[in-house]
Amino acid sequence: MYVEGSISAEDRRVLLSTARRLMDHLYRKYKEVQEVITQMHDQSIRLDIDDYVDALEQKEEELAKKDEQLESKDEQIRLLTERLAKLEAEHK
Repeated sequence: MYVEGSISAEDRRVLLSTARRLMDHLYRKYKEVQEVITQMHDQSIRLDIDDYVDALEQKEEELAKKDEQLESKDEQIRLLTERLAKLEAEHK
């Protein structure tokens, strides 16, 4: 779900944390099971793909900001072009 974009990175972290606390609570009396669960969680908490997904999300945010800046510049150019056209029309 996370890789598909259905949930955010923060949602994924919350889900993993909640799942770990639930498993800790359910199996706290069973030390052997708790050790296995801890090992599983330690290995699954951060995958290599997570680094790539995080970097991709950051780049997408940067691109969105750049798009906003470009739209703003386009609007400024449009307004200046209209103003220039009016000034040219007045001087003819």
